[in-house]
Amino acid sequence: MPTKTFWGFISSCYYGFDVIRRDRTNDAHGGVLIAAKSELGLAQIHNSKDVELISGKIKVGNKKEVIISAFYRPPNRSDQDYTDTSLSEISWIRNKHKKNIFILAGDFNLPDINWKTNIIGNNNTPRSTNQAYLDMTASLSVEQMNHHPTRGNNILDLIFTSHPSFIDRCKTLPPIGNSDHDILLIDMVDSLYRPKPVRRTIKLWKKANIEAMNQHLFDNKAEFMKKEHHNINDMWCDFKTIIHTSVDKFVPTKRILSRHSHPWMNTSLRKLSNRKQRAYTTAKRSILPKDWRRYKRLKAELQKESRQAHTAHMREIVSEDLHTQPKRFWSYVRSRKQDSSGIAALKNSDGFLHSEPLTKATEPTVPVSFYQGGSLKYA
Repeated sequence: MPTKTFWGFISSCYYGFDVIRRDRTNDAHGGVLIAAKSELGLAQIHNSKDVELISGKIKVGNKKEVIISAFYRPPNRSDQDYTDTSLSEISWIRNKHKKNIFILAGDFNLPDINWKTNIIGNNNTPRSTNQAYLDMTASLSVEQMNHHPTRGNNILDLIFTSHPSFIDRCKTLPPIGNSDHDILLIDMVDSLYRPKPVRRTIKLWKKANIEAMNQHLFDNKAEFMKKEHHNINDMWCDFKTIIHTSVDKFVPTKRILSRHSHPWMNTSLRKLSNRKQRAYTTAKRSILPKDWRRYKRLKAELQKESRQAHTAHMREIVSEDLHTQPKRFWSYVRSRKQDSSGIAALKNSDGFLHSEPLTKATEPTVPVSFYQGGSLKYA
């Protein structure tokens, strides 16, 4: 994704790549370009007239479309009008494609920002400009992924994404030709691995034989008291063994699988969904109008009942007892997350997105999903 091109660069033959570009009209040097292998079906969605910004979309497999934008901010353009125009167009692209994976990359010429701490250090660039791009990461719910210097000791080339869990690796490579910027390489996975559900054992305490358990503990008490223990660790191990033996003997268990379906899905909706799928299979096979009408009727009925079940579920979990019994609410939030590996990216109190495990574990953070005005909103 070059952010400084010149006329003639990859101009006559693209060698199996689709290319979209925005060249400067009055300068042979400068401009932005996006190139993608032809099988990815790169399509242009935005070409700015006022700033050096171009955007395209690709689709990997059957997953979400990936929105890729290339941007270049000249180091001498720190005026408020240019900053507002740039951020307005970037925000428009992001908000127009909220449900897609968003990647914004380029040479931002913002060496003063420490992107790990989101703190502005030096004054090479006006503070208002630095703060504007920091605010962009919070308002658009994106995270800056590159923490390697790309020109001298400065981090000038940046990569922002709405899905940091999809970025597998980010590193720099030596520059091409006479360029004074290192190449920034990222490896992106097209899907996240969801581990196979593991059966786990839960104890059915409501069916436990408490009287027998008490008797078992009482019968072992005398033997425990008589036994000579050399240290506190031996005593604790014997005590724990007696407790565990009693629990295993008198508390029944069952094996369960983790559920990946939506929490408002019930037996009636699952049956209706199966009927709709069977109707679709029949219609595809027969190609009869009556079978297609039946499928469309069941599809509309399923959509209606699913929405009603979802609304009723939301009214139950987002209620006065949300803070005293939050389990169902957070079960819903988990069902709506887009990252399926571990804990999704979290925002800190200043609104910045963090995906590093240490930051998520140690700093005060909040989920990127929140409840507002009667419905769940997703940043």
